[in-house]
Amino acid sequence: MTFRPVDASFFEQPTLELAQSLLGMLLVKETDSGTSSGWIVETEAYIGPEDRAAHSFGNRRTPRTEVMFGPPGYVYTYVMHTHCLVNVVSGKAPVTRKRY
Repeated sequence: MTFRPVDASFFEQPTLELAQSLLGMLLVKETDSGTSSGWIVETEAYIGPEDRAAHSFGNRRTPRTEVMFGPPGYVYTYVMHTHCLVNVVSGKAPVTRKRY
């Protein structure tokens, strides 16, 4: 089986489409300490600052959530109970300035 990275433009899809496109893909993280990977078997879609379930709801910008206002393809991770969750930024990057 051969794997290759997706182009950065892949993440510019609308959020709902990207959520469906990510299903079944292999997520790989390579660092000096080694490589970690896992198959994406479930997705949810949060529609940014308008979505009450999103950590970015109401344009809440903090150092922790700032990545969600950045370029498509960046990820925001957090732990909920015993799971590490990965949010992928999608669509076109908004043109706004940081507010803390």
